[in-house]
Amino acid sequence: MGRTKVIQHSFAGGILSPTAYGRVDIARYFNSVKDALNVTSHPHGGMFKRNGTKFIDTVSDGVLIKFSFNISQSYILVFQLNKIDIYFEDTKVATVTTTYTAQQCKELGYTQSADTLILTHKSHPPKTLVRGATHALWTLSNITFTNVPTYDFGNGAEPVWSATRGYPAVCTFYEARLWLAGTTQRPQSVFGSVTNDFYNFDLGTSLADEAIFDTLDTDQINPIVNIFPGRQLQVFTEGGEFSNTEKPITPEKSSWTRHTNYGSSELIKPEIIDGATLYMDRTGRNLREFIYSFSEDSFVSQSASTLAYDIINNPVDMTLLRGTSIDISNLIFLVNSDGTMAVFNTLRTEEVASWTRFNTNGQFISIEALYDDLYMLVKRGTAYYLEKMVDGVYLDSYKKYTSTTTTITGLEHLEGYEVQVFADGAVLENRTVSNGQITIERTADELYVGLGYNTVIDMLPLSPNLGGGSSVNKQKRVIKTTIRVYNTLGLKVNGEVIPDRYFGEDVLDTVSQPFTGIKEVWHLGYDRLLGFTMSNDTPTPFKILMAESEVNTK
Repeated sequence: MGRTKVIQHSFAGGILSPTAYGRVDIARYFNSVKDALNVTSHPHGGMFKRNGTKFIDTVSDGVLIKFSFNISQSYILVFQLNKIDIYFEDTKVATVTTTYTAQQCKELGYTQSADTLILTHKSHPPKTLVRGATHALWTLSNITFTNVPTYDFGNGAEPVWSATRGYPAVCTFYEARLWLAGTTQRPQSVFGSVTNDFYNFDLGTSLADEAIFDTLDTDQINPIVNIFPGRQLQVFTEGGEFSNTEKPITPEKSSWTRHTNYGSSELIKPEIIDGATLYMDRTGRNLREFIYSFSEDSFVSQSASTLAYDIINNPVDMTLLRGTSIDISNLIFLVNSDGTMAVFNTLRTEEVASWTRFNTNGQFISIEALYDDLYMLVKRGTAYYLEKMVDGVYLDSYKKYTSTTTTITGLEHLEGYEVQVFADGAVLENRTVSNGQITIERTADELYVGLGYNTVIDMLPLSPNLGGGSSVNKQKRVIKTTIRVYNTLGLKVNGEVIPDRYFGEDVLDTVSQPFTGIKEVWHLGYDRLLGFTMSNDTPTPFKILMAESEVNTK
């Protein structure tokens, strides 16, 4: 029998897939966890509870798209059946009528230049959404193109995109040209406008500034599903990943190279971070980094989710929240088709590559980052809500009140739900919303009412090394666990509440304050695959920095 300590200094490895539990031979095992629910990994090594979401408005099924003229004039657009609701500073300022179905909204290609958003869909003429002189003035119209390229489909030359032949599915701006691609009957063709004349596609005599009409030369006809302005102009098809190697691209010098053959998801728009273009491959299980490799002298597509593939499930939306001065994490959010969310924390310079997962009382439908803010379209019951993640509040779909009465109204969007109440720093009793209201036990200067969510960090089986190699499969008992926390309230270990205050040490009739320091927990019982779980189910902060276990091994 031997006794030793197992110390987990960092959780930067994130979730490790069950099929990798035997990999006690790799360093990743010792900074990973079995599960990480409703937390994000911090680049410094800890795991922090995710923020809650503020209720903004009731909407319908659709997709979120950002519109950013500058940092002070930014909007969230909610594309829904036959309309776009436009929000500025969390207030609806305009509604624009469209002819898109809810599903077509999710399939839109889009790109922005100044006050104009270009919209493409294979079943609709390309359109512009133009912001006017006020927040409330927006105009949606079909683009009037000059010199649409022609092609002989068998009955003489005709426009390459039209109501008959279909329209471009994707778009982007690159090197002062508007690029369109993925038409219904020319699915592998790419069209570049005249330089600085975005709606003119005059091929002319192939002068350097004239339009471009290219077709990818491949052995299969795999439609283009994304076009992206990375370090080079990049094209993603259902069967491979390409880039244009010319600088600048001109009609005479336009060369497309196929680098990898994984294929790309149609619904997920790529994002660029740390020099890599992140895209979802066609399996719907792998997020890949399309990045130039000097050793290969080519772009490669490295999987960023090999050891956590089981938390990614056919994503339908993705966004990037870049690191800020407050939080240096770069977070990729993937909305899964089952309504959960996979979250990737990446910071290449610190070798951080960590996956965690989110859920909510409902289903995540769409997500969009707007500078430092994160917006979500969430389905709860049969209703759809626009919500916004807010720092330091740990309730979903919440509303904030200053309460001079114990009757809290205006909760119609949570009718029938059991809600949690956080009042002046204290957790009150749960209540069930009836007729849009609840009654609480006292008034409060600052009151939050919303849906609670569980936070869980489930540790991997402990693998103490007693000098003869790993003991992960031996019978063992955790004698004591020491957990370092930061600004934390409501910690549970293996379901047991760890006291936030102690008789004789704390004033018992005051609100508990978040604790920073060490919590110790004593355990009983032997097991082979022994780990432990840290959790929180109250609307309070929860930040775990490290864990140390004293282990007895038979």
